[in-house]
Parts: sequence; structure tokens; C-alpha cells
Amino acid sequence: MQTRTSPKKVLITFARSFLALAISRHFADAGYEVFVADSINRHVSKYSKAVKKTFVLPSPRFESKLYIQKLIEIINREKINFLIPVYEETSYISKAIHLFPKDCKIFAPSFDLYHDLQNKWLFQKKLDLLGIETLKFKLIKNHEDLVNNGFNTPFALKPCYSRASQKIQKIDPNESKEINIPMDIHNPWIAQEWAAGKKYCSYSICHGGKIYGHAIYPVNYAIDGNSCLTFQAIEHDPIFEWIAKFVSKINYTGQIAFDFIESEDKKLFAIECNPRATSGLLLFNEKDRLSEAFLKVNHTYIKPKIGTKRQIAMGMLVYGWRKKAKPNNSLHQFIKDFFSIKDVIFKANDLKPFLFKPLVFISIWAKSRELGLKIPSYFTHDHDWNGEPF
Repeated sequence: MQTRTSPKKVLITFARSFLALAISRHFADAGYEVFVADSINRHVSKYSKAVKKTFVLPSPRFESKLYIQKLIEIINREKINFLIPVYEETSYISKAIHLFPKDCKIFAPSFDLYHDLQNKWLFQKKLDLLGIETLKFKLIKNHEDLVNNGFNTPFALKPCYSRASQKIQKIDPNESKEINIPMDIHNPWIAQEWAAGKKYCSYSICHGGKIYGHAIYPVNYAIDGNSCLTFQAIEHDPIFEWIAKFVSKINYTGQIAFDFIESEDKKLFAIECNPRATSGLLLFNEKDRLSEAFLKVNHTYIKPKIGTKRQIAMGMLVYGWRKKAKPNNSLHQFIKDFFSIKDVIFKANDLKPFLFKPLVFISIWAKSRELGLKIPSYFTHDHDWNGEPF
């Protein structure tokens, strides 16, 4: 982790994300000059008055070396003090951290730690090594591993590198022989005991193993029941204590998020870890002064007001009304919730991102059609990291 006190210029990557826009607003409200970068030109952050300048970069996934080179050029030219990666470009940045100017603080963990947390099997192994209770899990590298899985009850099957549970399957162990999944030497699969219970997500900002910002929300409306479309801030002391213990043990610095299952007997199991920004970030208001958590200047950890609700309105329009978006979903309840929850990017004194959102969405939809990808997959595909060497 590189350090420098009182950064005044902040560069935020993956600018297409609502998360990048939210971070930009927090830093602009705190008096910082905000710069954003992405590999696409049209995104919501571009229209925000919080952003001083926008840069278009190569894709970190497909042109990783050139991406890092251009990022460093921006940092040197604009005299950037603080770089905040938002999404999986964190992997490319953290691996090249030694190449960046020493007077620019990079808010990311080491690559080795990032890798251990991002890879779903390595994350479960780390929990096991730290003595933290896990659900039964097994690495699946080939079809023989899948057939001889050792499970007697249903299990989840998903790639070790994946996001938003886009490829998760529920498998009956008696049907394992019939399952046909693509095998990738760089991206094997993990089989994990299927658990019923309440689903929760968390988001935290950490420095040196201590939490400086933190939010928890239950899974409600979601794409296929997994990638959340609505968020409500809650208190959950056992989850906070679990995270505090974990980040302390690994001395974590950066943004980090977890997906939890709470069983009927109140046992907590961390299903996945995302060592990056996630949607819990969207629950913080301007008055929460979240920039202080990034800068490590607050004395007690910052949390959103309990009960705060937000929604990704465009996502709700596309997915939220569907039956599988929420247990016992109904059109009446969807309409009621849609018109009563504030959109994540709506801000009265910064309206352009909200007003231009339909235009941005149409652009993303058109490009996803060109590549034959679903919108959620297209949205991240040129920033994803699936374990390939780079």
C-alpha cells in the first residue's frame, strides 16, 4: 500500500458503474478534484458535475499492459494523489502496483491477497485455514471430479472466478454424471454445500485490518434472485463482528464485500468475497462523509442511516417485475416498491446522470446485442478477470 497524506486529486476507475459515480460525489462534496476513467466513452459519471475530467482507456482485460501504461500517464500528467479501483480492474492494478508513481496512494490490497479472496475456492480454503466455519466445498477441475464429488445433498456449482452468481447451478448429487460444464484450466469450478436461510450482503472500507466504513443489507429484489436491485441498510451485529474478525486476521486494506447465508439456527456462512466495491456503497448519503473512510480520517466507523432504501430503477424496470426477482413477487408489490424507493443515482443538485441514464442504457443495450451477451455480462466483460495470466 503506497501512502501520502492529504490527497487532493482522486482518480476513480470503471466510471460506467453507479459505484464510481457515488464515490465521485462523496469526494467532490469533500472538496477534492475528481477524475474518472473507463474503456467506454458513454457512462453516467461522464455527466456528473462532481467529475472534473473523464478519460477513455484500453480494456484492462484485453489490453492490460496498455491499460496500466495509460493509467500511469494520467496519474503523472494530472498529478493524481489517490487512485480508487472500483471493479475487477483491481486485479490488474494491484499486480502492477510497483509501476505506479510512489506519491500516488493506491487503495487496493496486494495482488496475492486479492487473488485469494476473489477465487471462490481459495477464499473458502482461507476461511478453513483461519478456523472460520465453512460449508462443505470441493474444487472441480474436470468431469471426474464432478462425478466423484463426495456430496450426499444438493450443492451449488459455480466457476471459481465469476460475479453476481451469473453461472451458479444447484446440483443434485445423483445427477452429477449428466452435468456438462465447460472446463477451463485457468477457471475451474467449486462445488459447495447448498444452504437454505436468509441472504445478506455487506460492504466495508478497511485500513490495516480495521473497518472504517460499513453497510449491510438483505437480499430482496435481485436479478435471478442473486444480483441485488434494491437495498435497505440494516444492523446485523454478528455479521459486523464476523467481518471485523476476518479483516483483522488478514490485515486487509481496501474495499471488501461478502455474501452471507444465515441458517435457521443463526449460523453465519460467508459464501463469497468480493475484494472491491459493491452496491452497499450506494446506501451512504452525502452527510455520511464516506470519503473520510477512504482517507482513514474518521475515528469511528461510518455507516448509513438504518432503514435507508435505494433501488437501481432501470434494473427494476427490466428485471424487478419478474416472478423470480423476489420470493412471492407480485406486480402490485413491485409497482408500490418501484414508486416509493429512491433511485441510486438521483441527486437533486446533480441531475444529469439521472436524466442521461436512459441514453446510457440504450448504448449499453445496443453493444450487448452486438456481442451476443446479456446486459449484466456485457456491462463488466472487458473488466472481468477469470484467472487468466496477464
